Amino acid sequence: TAGTFSATYLCAPEDRQFQFRKTFSQKYTFFTLDVEEEDVRWWTGLGEVPNELLEFLLWMFTVASSSQKVFERIDGPGGNGVLTLREFEERLEEMKCQRFKTKESRHGIFRYLDGSGNGSISRAEWKVLDQLWME
Repeated sequence: TAGTFSATYLCAPEDRQFQFRKTFSQKYTFFTLDVEEEDVRWWTGLGEVPNELLEFLLWMFTVASSSQKVFERIDGPGGNGVLTLREFEERLEEMKCQRFKTKESRHGIFRYLDGSGNGSISRAEWKVLDQLWME
């Protein structure tokens, strides 16, 4: 029989299992990888994300010089290093972000950035915005 197989793979940064990927690659490509995870530059393509996220990325760089500064503003003074949906929505409002007025658009951005699906966005998950900016 014939057909087409198509798949999409999404993985939160904290779920990457780099050592497994490295072993898997060496096993099936017969190529020895002499690299550590911190030396890998992860990438996300612009076509892989919802338009709302691209709009958020553009807005974000109008209010701060880096994605990490926006993260810190949303997390607040003495923040715990993770963002909840409530924090995300409240801080966008405080930052006078008018671009994402609907609950659906804000929730869509949050859900995409919450790659692990645990209901919060870690710094590592937030860094997908840096990957997009490089694109």
